[in-house]
Formats: sequence, C-alpha cells, structure tokens
Amino acid sequence: MASLVLLALPVHAQSDDFRSVKNDAPSLPPGVYESSQVDVPPKPRSQPRPSYPGELKRKQIEGEVLLLVIVEPDGHVKDPVVLKATEVRFAKSATAAVLKWRYKPALAGGSKVSCRIQIPIVFELGE
Repeated sequence: MASLVLLALPVHAQSDDFRSVKNDAPSLPPGVYESSQVDVPPKPRSQPRPSYPGELKRKQIEGEVLLLVIVEPDGHVKDPVVLKATEVRFAKSATAAVLKWRYKPALAGGSKVSCRIQIPIVFELGE
C-alpha cells in the first residue's frame, strides 16, 4: 500500500491564502537505488494527469510541483515526498495523481529494483 507524505509539509504563508511548500529530501531507504545508480531507469507506462485545483483554476493561477518518489520493482509508485510546490493544493493534486502512475521498473545488474526518482509537474492554464 502506498503511503502519502503530505501531513508534515511546512507551509509558508503568503498573501491571498496561497501557501507554498518546500521540504528536504529524506535519506535513501535501504535497498532503494538512486536513478543515477541503475543500469536502466524506470520508464513511464501510465501517467493519468493531475486534477487542476478548482479555486486555483478559477483565479487563473499556474504552478509547479517537484515530487520525489520510489518506483517499486512491480512498477507501482510509493512514498511520495513533495520537495517543493508553488501552492499546497497543487502538491496534493500532483501527489494523488502520481500514486496512480505505473512504470516499467528500473534495472540494476539485470534485476528489477526499487528506484527513487524526481517528478516535476507543471500546472498550466489552457491545457
């Protein structure tokens, strides 16, 4: 079961009730490779788009999110961490979508392995 690391997000107050997010990357868990350490990095197979938060869309606000996730040997995504986001609602939407993504797993020494990758997501109007 995938877990969600959004509960402990430090939130920075801004005007108009908009809150950005910034976190440090956690330590690499045992048995998980960084993308630079594998022979073949994970390749996306299915990437449903995140929902554009309604209020932000109505207010014509665009934003970006940078997630850090682990792609498991079965291609599922787990343990998302928001490294940064221009607004917390973008972070929540991006995280929910990425947990549904599926990958062809990373390979190291010919074996499928868990691999940590960064995922940038851009919310743009007019999409």
